[in-house]
Amino acid sequence: LTATWKELADIKGVASGKLLLRIAQSHGDTLFPSEPVPKDLVEHKIKTKSITGRVCKGVVDWVEPENNRINDHKTLSSSAWVKMEVELKSDFQAICYCKDALDNMGFTDLVKFRHIYYPTTSKAQPDTTEIVMSANEIQTKFNEKVEPRVAIMTEDAEIELPGEVVPNPSACGDYGGCEFRDLCGQIGDLRKHRADP
Repeated sequence: LTATWKELADIKGVASGKLLLRIAQSHGDTLFPSEPVPKDLVEHKIKTKSITGRVCKGVVDWVEPENNRINDHKTLSSSAWVKMEVELKSDFQAICYCKDALDNMGFTDLVKFRHIYYPTTSKAQPDTTEIVMSANEIQTKFNEKVEPRVAIMTEDAEIELPGEVVPNPSACGDYGGCEFRDLCGQIGDLRKHRADP
């Protein structure tokens, strides 16, 4: 079974042929594969284990083993949200996907990870951000960024009452902001808060 690059884009609901053409042309027709992609490399499921034995699960949009690259499709309402390389190297999802590529997909030392941005409004342009990380860098980032967050998530999963969850106000403004910020009553007492790892 195979999938064409148009099917890859359709996974994210990008229906406009004109948009796909614009994205492809903006990258000199090198962004998407010219040949069909095997189905097992599209929406590839990952299961990366933390040191606690917890599994970080996810779905990789498109794997390119021949290029040691993981591709993640992103819709974009404004070009202001395009991640820079330094941001992507600390991105939780990117780190997990790269770790899984090393642990379970047979990738070698250097792993490429790329965001492919699909504009959904006139405030955005087609774009990509690509990083390359070594196995050592991926493991270090996994230990520094993912492991502490998995530990917090594990603790929080055992809490039965919502009021007992320690809030993280550094995330209150993420993705346009929490719609309950004015109602939650937790923002005032910073001494109870933990930092986002």
